[in-house]
Amino acid sequence: MATTKTVKGKKYRKVGSRWEVWVPGKRGVRKGYWRKTSNPTPGRSSKRSAPKKTAPKKTTRKAPKRKAPKRSAPKKPAKKKGKAPKKTPKPAKKAKRPGPSKPTVKDDEYHRTRPSPSDSATLYSEGYQMRGNDGRIYRISVSDSGIHRWVPA
Repeated sequence: MATTKTVKGKKYRKVGSRWEVWVPGKRGVRKGYWRKTSNPTPGRSSKRSAPKKTAPKKTTRKAPKRKAPKRSAPKKPAKKKGKAPKKTPKPAKKAKRPGPSKPTVKDDEYHRTRPSPSDSATLYSEGYQMRGNDGRIYRISVSDSGIHRWVPA
């Protein structure tokens, strides 16, 4: 179990071989927490936390730094002259065929439950007819507010 003691109004506890100090939290914002620290005994401190006292350094004017010369990239070896390798022609791309647009929704459950065509009705004009997912023919009707929708023909 941790040993606790109070030195100069601060709480300290020893956990294993190290000491921790209690840091209180702000009111209503957060709770306090234990933070690692040096030995709490006044006048005695651990070797790590006590800085060595040295005489103040004399300030001297520093000489400006010299810039190093820029190094160029190493030269590549010269290519041997001779016949160039034959390039193989790339295969020609297949031309796309114009056709009806694919349905944007790929979910099979959606297509099974939606009886009307998968294409959006806004892509076509009023009166356009198309076969639905249930096999019936649907046509597009436009409401007074300009909404397109599929209606069984």
